Formats: sequence, C-alpha cells, structure tokens
Amino acid sequence: MFAGQDSLEKHSQLPEAAGLKEFYDTKKTQNGGALAVYKGQVPEEAKQGFFNMAVGHWQNIATFILEDLPAALPESGFLGGTNPGEDDFHLGAWLARVVGMTGGTNTKEGYKALEKETKKPVPAKVAAYWEAWVARPCFQKVYAGGLH
Repeated sequence: MFAGQDSLEKHSQLPEAAGLKEFYDTKKTQNGGALAVYKGQVPEEAKQGFFNMAVGHWQNIATFILEDLPAALPESGFLGGTNPGEDDFHLGAWLARVVGMTGGTNTKEGYKALEKETKKPVPAKVAAYWEAWVARPCFQKVYAGGLH
C-alpha cells in the first residue's frame, strides 16, 4: 500500500530528479496526505472530510456512467465507429478500471458490478459498449490476468 510513497521518496533523491523537484515535492505531499488518512494519523474531521470527498467523487462517476456516458455513446460499436478510435482506448481503459474497482471482471457481464455499486441498472448503451470491448482479442490480451 505504501510502495508508491516509498518509490517517490527513493526516486526524488536521485541526481536525475533534480529538475523534477517541484513535481516530486507536490506528489510526495499529496500522496503522503492520503496515506496519513489510511494510517489514522489525522484528526477525525480530516478523515471525515476525506470520506466525504470520496463519496462525492463516486457520485460524480456514477452520474457520468448512468447519464452522461450513454448520451455520448453511439447506438452500437465504438465512438470511433466499427473499430475503436483513440477516444475509445482512453474510455475503454477508464471503464475497465472502474469496473475492476467495483469488483467486476473481464467478462461479458463484468459491468454488472457497477449495478451493485450504483444501485441502478447500467444503461443499455454502456452495457453494449462494454460487451463490444470484451469481445475484442486485444481486450482479452490486455486484461487476461483480470481488470486492474
């Protein structure tokens, strides 16, 4: 769980990182703040604020999946047409990440994990988009070990 912070600490000290000091300092501070919440090293009000922020973030994601995404998706296929375009590769990877984080799998019905989290049916266009991705050999190759 702390490997990211450990890596930031280690690599920020390398001579090659001198030109990236501001980047590393910002990342270490941001990452360290979240770790302090997980470790219970912050006041209760900070934990509650972090929790409220996370709940709000999830609500935004759910609204996007249930309302905004279906409005942007075509009736069938991909944003790029019959074959996925550049936008699809970004959206497909993002959707795979969210499905994976909600307990879904790299199967045709993997998206149904979103229904458990949103407590609403996934719109037909989103389900069809997921199924179009899952059917592609490249998706099965990339996610052969599961969604991550």
